[in-house]
Amino acid sequence: MAPKRLQDIMVRMMRYDIEFTFVKGSSLILADTLNRAYLEKESRLEERSRILSVNIFGDIPDAQLDEIREATSKDTGLQSVIRLVLDGWPDDKNEVPSGALPYLDFRDVISYSDGILVKGEAIVIPSKLRSAMKDRRHSAHLGHDSMLRKARGTIFWPGMNSDMRQLVNTCELCQETKPRNAPEPLQHHADGDVPWTKVGLDLFEIQGSQYLITVDYLTNFIEVDHLPTTTTARVVSILKKHLARYCIPRVIISDGGPQFSSNGFATFAKSWGITHFMSSPMRPQSKGKGESAVKKMKRGRKEGILMRQYLSRETLPVKAQISALHK
Repeated sequence: MAPKRLQDIMVRMMRYDIEFTFVKGSSLILADTLNRAYLEKESRLEERSRILSVNIFGDIPDAQLDEIREATSKDTGLQSVIRLVLDGWPDDKNEVPSGALPYLDFRDVISYSDGILVKGEAIVIPSKLRSAMKDRRHSAHLGHDSMLRKARGTIFWPGMNSDMRQLVNTCELCQETKPRNAPEPLQHHADGDVPWTKVGLDLFEIQGSQYLITVDYLTNFIEVDHLPTTTTARVVSILKKHLARYCIPRVIISDGGPQFSSNGFATFAKSWGITHFMSSPMRPQSKGKGESAVKKMKRGRKEGILMRQYLSRETLPVKAQISALHK
């Protein structure tokens, strides 16, 4: 990541094992001699050209480099940056040309070589070619992170990250195929202070028959009723029988199915003074008591069917023994 002007010096110094020792300025005879015996102008230009040609561009095709070089020569902002890189950046920010201001924070790692600006090891792309560079890396529609992985370390321009993110956010195909956001963690709500103040409702099916399940949040007490028809009127009629036997709950929680989201059920809950909450779409976990009760009933129903099938294959004495044992 060192500027190109220093890379040649670093390569040359790698073959030496250098030890640094502090010496007073009055004793630096060798340094004073070298300061007086400076290189001639022609020699310094040759050295500078050799330094800037170290570790440049790698395996980038020549045609693409020519395209970038031509666009850089016509970009007024990059031309201002090139002049500052060659002549030095001013100490006062107000003296920096407006076209070079976006590159002020990166001035220590920007170099110039053969008509192309380089930030570290990444080529600075002129404004004319930025749209084509974005489309080229967006062609596979792999999302914002994939585009940045491809671009990082190879190309650069100020605001490249936000430009690529905007391109992905406006792409319909990328939005359809991107992974869903992580769901919010569930917040457990209270189970009520006394029995039957908070109940859950749910419908489930076993072997083609529909059932309504009612569960108390505090005691886990479960009521299961067969539904000949799954209309709202039938659900409300069965629920009124439970409320007459126990008490009227303050809160009812359901999954928002057609029976519970209808105007008839809303009218029933309002007239009886019950607060009705519906779980979030695609989040059945938010009505955990109802889901847990349904699993228990289905498992118990399945075990009962298996027991009856087992008894039907046994002889009568064995059935009588099992019946007596249950009694």
